[in-house]
Amino acid sequence: MKDRRAGQLLIIDDDQKLVGILAIKLNHLGYKVDTATSAMAGYKLATKDNYDLIVLDVMMPVRNGLELCADMRSSDVMSPILILSGKTDKVSIVQCLEAGADDYLTKPFVHGELAARVNALLRRNKRSFPTRHIVRDGLELDVASRLVKSGDNQTRLTKTETLLLLKLMNCAPDAVPKKELLEDVWGINHQHSSNRLEVYTKRLRAKLEELSGNDYIHNLRGSGYYFAKG
Repeated sequence: MKDRRAGQLLIIDDDQKLVGILAIKLNHLGYKVDTATSAMAGYKLATKDNYDLIVLDVMMPVRNGLELCADMRSSDVMSPILILSGKTDKVSIVQCLEAGADDYLTKPFVHGELAARVNALLRRNKRSFPTRHIVRDGLELDVASRLVKSGDNQTRLTKTETLLLLKLMNCAPDAVPKKELLEDVWGINHQHSSNRLEVYTKRLRAKLEELSGNDYIHNLRGSGYYFAKG
């Protein structure tokens, strides 16, 4: 049996050839990899075992990856989910976030890029936080459960949204530079990452506004983002 210390992954993609190639590459890096070539098979595995990371392709027949991602989140699958997509527009990225994905990787990609993204997500997921619970300006964040509360209302965030909000709340009222957010939240310095950060902060801002009726995430031009009620 393989050593699971590096992590147990699940790859869900209807392209059997690609699944096989990715599984071999990730196996060589020390990961234990399970695979599924249909949404139904992937859902059964994801809800049965507690995977360290799920790699999910968007384009699949019968039920696409975004629908499957949303189904898994509705079934309390808490594993980080990395979406593979051929689309790079902001609408597609927002759809990934709304479905509950933690990160996305655009096709085509080199295997080294996938490995780097997987490693970063796993490091981030295993990170221990000295701050488990934080309250600021009427907003309450529980890091372990990823629940954010305002009064009697609450909503669950993705791992990425939780880390982003925690960083901003801990640093409030100071603005956090974009470069620092990318390195601390995603774990690596993404190329072409400005759109990524913009999309994630916009989505988090919308979630918090829907929850509380207040705007908490602000962009300070040239300086980054900061947390404040207003």
